[in-house]
Amino acid sequence: MKTLFFTLFAFIFILASIPAIAQTNRNLSAEHFEHSANGDVIAWIFFKDKGNLSELNKQAAEQFLTKRALTRRAKVRPSGELLDFSDLPLNANYIRTIQPFIHRLRARSRWLNAVSVETNLRQLEAIRIFDFVKEIRPVRASEVKQKIAEQSISFSAHLSKTTALDYGSGYDQIHLINVDVLHEKGLFGQGVLICMLDDGFNLLHHHIAFDSLDVQATWDFIHNDESVDDSEYSATEGTHGTKTLSTIGGYAPGSLIGPAFKATYLLAKTEVDASEKPVEEDYWVAGIEWADSLGADVVSSSLGYI
Repeated sequence: MKTLFFTLFAFIFILASIPAIAQTNRNLSAEHFEHSANGDVIAWIFFKDKGNLSELNKQAAEQFLTKRALTRRAKVRPSGELLDFSDLPLNANYIRTIQPFIHRLRARSRWLNAVSVETNLRQLEAIRIFDFVKEIRPVRASEVKQKIAEQSISFSAHLSKTTALDYGSGYDQIHLINVDVLHEKGLFGQGVLICMLDDGFNLLHHHIAFDSLDVQATWDFIHNDESVDDSEYSATEGTHGTKTLSTIGGYAPGSLIGPAFKATYLLAKTEVDASEKPVEEDYWVAGIEWADSLGADVVSSSLGYI
């Protein structure tokens, strides 16, 4: 029943191949790369291996995963196969070796066995000759087009007399996917861990819809800290994440009640409002691995570019 409940309101994004990775370019050329604010190119550096695949390395992999994550995997995997190569940590020696050649390490990916970095082409050419480097690819670049303004849609309120919850003007969309029926059965998302990947979440300022929100962990993959609310620096930062979080987990009777207001949440900031380019998908990769390591059951991912 829980599985049915959450398929009604959330999309789980499973990628056959991570879109953040552009096609390989044998000859590194600036025109193939997205550039950072200081003019550096942004690239994925892929490693050939993860070093010695010893029992000690497997133990290190387990440190990335919570007990909940392993329990979730045990539902679909044999007990002796809860870990695989993708879970093993990146080789620390490889990262230390390339560190002097890069200006910023943007993201690490155990699944891809790669890091995304900001540096210049000359340094990338120097990195490419190391025998542990498999290949270097640009993080996907794109042409920025005019942003399309969001459109507001009004719903009329037709409160059902059979429900004990007051959904306010949000009843129509709740009823559309039969969430009100599940709520009447006492299913509010209890025991489910939901990860939100978005542009931040306005939690510092008072939002009555978040008064009872259960947040287990937060991480900002752009600035590498625990604060996912940078609204004090930018008026728009976190606007979309606040909307999606309230849509799913908000609870303000008479105004808004989300489908899963009693679920537990992981909040990850992976989107950069100022750019809105596919180049930030490397932050998404880091975010989805973080969600998996903590045992998220559902991931709501707002990811799209114009």
